[in-house]
Amino acid sequence: MTQIISTVDFDCDGKQIGWLHVPHSVTRSAYGVLPIPIAVIRNGSGPQVLLTAGNHGDEYEGQVVLTRLIQKMQPEQIRGGLIIIPALNQPAVLAAARVSPLDAGNLNRVFPGDPEGGPTWKIADYVEQHLLPRVEVVADFHGGGASLDYRPHASTHFGPDASSEHKRLSLDLVSKLGVPHVMIFENHTDKGGLPDAAIRQGVISLGGEYGGTGSVSRSGVKLVQQAVDRLLAALGIKGALPDDLETPQVLHIFGPDAYAYAPEPGLFDPATAMGLERHREDFGQTLGRWGVGTGPYLVLPIIGSSTLRDGPAKLVDVATGPMRAVDDVGVRLGLGALDRIDARSRLGDFGSELGDDPYVYLRDAHLERRGRDVGDRIEAE
Repeated sequence: MTQIISTVDFDCDGKQIGWLHVPHSVTRSAYGVLPIPIAVIRNGSGPQVLLTAGNHGDEYEGQVVLTRLIQKMQPEQIRGGLIIIPALNQPAVLAAARVSPLDAGNLNRVFPGDPEGGPTWKIADYVEQHLLPRVEVVADFHGGGASLDYRPHASTHFGPDASSEHKRLSLDLVSKLGVPHVMIFENHTDKGGLPDAAIRQGVISLGGEYGGTGSVSRSGVKLVQQAVDRLLAALGIKGALPDDLETPQVLHIFGPDAYAYAPEPGLFDPATAMGLERHREDFGQTLGRWGVGTGPYLVLPIIGSSTLRDGPAKLVDVATGPMRAVDDVGVRLGLGALDRIDARSRLGDFGSELGDDPYVYLRDAHLERRGRDVGDRIEAE
């Protein structure tokens, strides 16, 4: 028996916006509840669909689209019924985190849940035992979260013993969402995700990943919006499908062998895929472009060769550089040290090339290179 209390009537036609009150008794609030926003929009008989987002709190595209859907959708525009929950794991959503800060629960790993458990387990139990039995289709929209960056794709999950008709309908619907890539999962129901709950309840399960890196993109929001619109059209709830439906690339995920793991740590470079050219400009070059002379040659601790112009300019580079976004001081210092090691390694081993006076050789080489860097900038303009 669930402890969650709903303020909406799931069987009433019209549009209702309310809450799922999840009990959460703590020292500062003995009879406290966690309010999860929910909307029910119904108009007579027809397909019944559950739309969810915020299963993980740091995945935003679905949250944006479903919130807008609640604001704009009116019952007279549809046939059938929609249950819309844009922030399913509300504590995780408010914390912008994958898991709930209240019980460390990852909602998409704890199904079938527990009506006597922590907030995350209570939510999972309510979805599986009280919401999924009301619908024929569930669509749960994800977005990679802070630790992942997905190529956008739609997905469907079904059990290996699902009927051929269930599989056919699942594949038909997911292929009509307008997402270029589709992933097919055959799940055993002993797992703990919302798709596994849907399989146990005999409900068609749709989903997908539409972003990543803990951010939200316009392209991801647009893709989720298109997926929602086309799902409603394919089910005959609202609107019509376009005549020229694209054929997506379909990938079957068949187990652990479908995954490849990077054996070494590294850095992800999104600039290459965006077509951005690599530039090494710095504030010292900018000052040189503005006509500021180099000044005396300096050799600074750690930094090495520099000039009276470039030394102070380095402080501007550090203050405005991307490493300022790294909160962990140890990591930030480590990246700075790595940058200096990389700079030294690019100089190579001069060996006997330094001649009789290494200082003069390094000074002249440094000043010549910096002059060339500033000259290249002027020539590029």
